[in-house]
Amino acid sequence: MNSEQRRSMFDLIRTHRQATLAVADGDEPLTAMVSYVEEADYAAVLIHLSTLSAHKRVLQSNLMCSNYSGQPFFQRETHYSLPHRGRE
Repeated sequence: MNSEQRRSMFDLIRTHRQATLAVADGDEPLTAMVSYVEEADYAAVLIHLSTLSAHKRVLQSNLMCSNYSGQPFFQRETHYSLPHRGRE
């Protein structure tokens, strides 16, 4: 990723507050729209999940997930997929 792409990704993360979270429960994929906020130094993206969410249950047993943030299709086509390993 070059510096312009990195800057564009950080701008997207700063200006949008929803993303798609994807996890796998065995062979079953689970996706949901989630709210998030970034840490000041961008060391982490904090995702807000309900304790009633199946996603949270899956993440508690396996921290592997993927987060997709993007602009709506009618705006400039910019998107980033951020596979990452969560932390408790």
